[in-house]
Amino acid sequence: MKTLKILVALSLFGLVIQPLSAQVELNKKRSKSFDDALNSTLVVNTEFADINLVNHTKSSIDINAEIRVKGEDKASAEKLLKNYDVILEKEGNEIRIETKTKNLINKGGSIEILINVKAPANIGLDMNAGYGDVNIAEIHGETNINVKYGSLKAAKLLHDGKDKPVKLNVQYCEPVTIGIVKNAELNLEYSKLKMTAAGVLKAHVKYAEAEFKNAVKLVVKGEYGSIQLGKISILQAEGKFSNFILNALKKRADIDMEYGGIVVSKILKSAESVDINAEYTTVSLAGLESTRLKGEARHTELQLPGWVNIDSSSFMEKTLSGGEGNTLINLEMKYGNLTITE
Repeated sequence: MKTLKILVALSLFGLVIQPLSAQVELNKKRSKSFDDALNSTLVVNTEFADINLVNHTKSSIDINAEIRVKGEDKASAEKLLKNYDVILEKEGNEIRIETKTKNLINKGGSIEILINVKAPANIGLDMNAGYGDVNIAEIHGETNINVKYGSLKAAKLLHDGKDKPVKLNVQYCEPVTIGIVKNAELNLEYSKLKMTAAGVLKAHVKYAEAEFKNAVKLVVKGEYGSIQLGKISILQAEGKFSNFILNALKKRADIDMEYGGIVVSKILKSAESVDINAEYTTVSLAGLESTRLKGEARHTELQLPGWVNIDSSSFMEKTLSGGEGNTLINLEMKYGNLTITE
């Protein structure tokens, strides 16, 4: 973690920071190894700590933590060091990592907590981390991750319980990088995320930016969000004051939008249907490999290719039809703009 970030975070709790004058550096370390931990759950409750979790083939969970402080002099550094500790303990099937703080009002100084964990991939993880950078290699067990005011990088979160998906709650974090999830629920707020691949993913993106490159099934709700989608097989999307940009649809999509934008760059021949219900929204469809169209457009500006038939029941209401392709596009639009290009 960059020292500046942690100083700003600590200042929220009333700590007066003078990092440029800090001269004396002190540290303390905590280390522990827990054997026979293959089926354990790692429980993490930390603040102001950087966490790095890597995998090994041993059956143990090995933890090394270090607290580093800087003070204006030795006395102030020693006082600051006493205010922080890392607790490592085991309770039943749970192995716990917890940061302890006290007397947060100090005169000057800075704090840095580094926690390195080595664990087998098949453990469970229950994490609550704030004001720190979190790096996770691979977890196969039941997973619950809450991260606020920091960053998150997770390579593989592979728990596949249908009734217990991986749960991710991420707030005020950047960057957020996630490699692969099999079955997950994501709540993303005031953050910026990139995810490489998902099996089944349910996501809520609020005041945030998200990129999902590949997904078998994606159910996403956007509120004041920007959502970039790569190649998606099945898409269920709902948005308000949001933008959805879809690069390629493989099977089917159902999209509801109010006050936003929808861009679909390619609808593959394999796609069965695209249902769009939009109000006060700009819709752009392109790359139509094999489509047929039907829909209603009210108070909507239209830019359509020649194969689309327009039947006007009134000046503002139009019925759209045409095409003989494999993919059925159903449109219901009010007060928007519709553009269809080949």
